[in-house]
Amino acid sequence: MVDVLLTNADLSGLIDGLKVNGIEVAPLIEAEVERRYPERRKLFGTTPEALRDALPVVEELLGRTWKRASGRGSERLRERVDEEWSVTETVRHLVFVVDAWFRRMILGLDDAFHPIGLPPDFLQSSPPGTDIDASASPSFEEALEVWRGRWAAVRTFVEEMTRDEMKRACEAHGDGYPPAPTTRTVRDCLWSVFGEIWAHDRFMNRDLDALSS
Repeated sequence: MVDVLLTNADLSGLIDGLKVNGIEVAPLIEAEVERRYPERRKLFGTTPEALRDALPVVEELLGRTWKRASGRGSERLRERVDEEWSVTETVRHLVFVVDAWFRRMILGLDDAFHPIGLPPDFLQSSPPGTDIDASASPSFEEALEVWRGRWAAVRTFVEEMTRDEMKRACEAHGDGYPPAPTTRTVRDCLWSVFGEIWAHDRFMNRDLDALSS
């Protein structure tokens, strides 16, 4: 894009390699995000001890969100704001995130995906190799119960993780997401889980604000 007039632009998504007037934008945005949300930095530790410190950060963030959402009624929590996922759909997506990056990649499970998990839009609604039912319509409470079970497994793993385990390379096999032969370290897979949780917690609270008003 050359010689453009760009006014009141609002970009949202995974943006990398963006330059504005010759300046790489992503590092500036990352620095500003960390300034505004200092707790986010704790989610990307480079040692087992630092990653264990991320657990209470995640639980405090989500605990506040679950408290806000509770008592609003299942139908209200199925409502979409500006065509984005509803709060309940977002919980289902977080189940999918744990299934993909923890159960499939780190644990290497063949049957990693819960049927109520919700893949991102760029994937098929029911990716090959999974039993996902994208048309499922669980209540917020039902989705939250599945999430809590998934998170409990992540917590146990991180609490017991050694330095060597954190550095271990994981490779995806067979059908599913991430696609084979994606390779990541255990640390990088956990970063994906924690980063997705942080981002989608913000989305849920944004939508809860809109529903409240």
